[in-house]
Amino acid sequence: MDNFLYNSFYLLFIFCVSQKIVILNEYQIKHSKLIINNEHYLTFIYILLLSFCFFFINYFFIFASIIVALNILQVEANLIQKKKIFNQLLFSFILMIILFYMLFKFWNFSGRLNILILTFPYFLLLVSYEKIKFNLLIYIILLPILVLASQLPRLSLDNKFISFYYDGSISHHLYLTEYIKKLDFNVFYHFYDQVILLFLSWLPRSLWQNKPIGIGYSSVDEIFLRKGYDDGYSQSIGYLGEIFYYFGNYYLFAIFLILFIFLILKFTLNFLSYGYRSPMILFNTNLIIYLWGGMASFSSRVWFMLIPLLFTIFFLRLFIIDEKK
Repeated sequence: MDNFLYNSFYLLFIFCVSQKIVILNEYQIKHSKLIINNEHYLTFIYILLLSFCFFFINYFFIFASIIVALNILQVEANLIQKKKIFNQLLFSFILMIILFYMLFKFWNFSGRLNILILTFPYFLLLVSYEKIKFNLLIYIILLPILVLASQLPRLSLDNKFISFYYDGSISHHLYLTEYIKKLDFNVFYHFYDQVILLFLSWLPRSLWQNKPIGIGYSSVDEIFLRKGYDDGYSQSIGYLGEIFYYFGNYYLFAIFLILFIFLILKFTLNFLSYGYRSPMILFNTNLIIYLWGGMASFSSRVWFMLIPLLFTIFFLRLFIIDEKK
């Protein structure tokens, strides 16, 4: 598959799953007002989750994801109610400062895409409600600069600048994808494991003893027989590597199959969001994880944002239903 097909699928994928269905109705106005009237409870939840971030640093991104998801909903509620957004954004900024302080205190600079997932949704939400004017040309100009800058945390004084970028994690990712393509594994009968993980990767293995193993880990055993790698090592082979690994030369069928699965997810999410834009924005932002790491990686992050968010929307909806009765 040449670069044209790579890029064509990428653009088609983003176009199909990023469309949003938004209808601002009376229910949503009442719902958002209920969120604002109970902001003190959200503040208590933030403090509780921040303490979890500090004492359970290995689960930092899980607790941080929940904080960001709830706060994004809170920001959107203020936007719907047409409140002055400055104070809310200031509060969100303070939350980010606290999270980033904890992060940089213990971080080893792995999982940099998680930083994007924690911050970029705020920008997309403000663009969505036309609080920020978005210029596509500026984005195109800044994108390569931001990609290069994302590598800087791993740059040490001993690294040569050119070789660092050439031999970095991105180049390894591309080499690995091309290598898998040449191997032609074609083990599509195991693909259903990744589909299951797409929906249920967030469940802990302690509660699900027969939980399938993500391709990032299992591919090290299958491709390299784990020679030269420790027992905990996993690799990112991306959505293309995942497609080649399971379907080989039948990759075109896999592309449309996966696109169909994600479209079902998209429309289901729209239905459960009851008009809110936050869930779809978080879903779209996390797509970069799918493009980089495949279904299991995507699921292991996105649901820690969406499940608390959708639960909160549904829980508060019960109060509005009771009022009508």
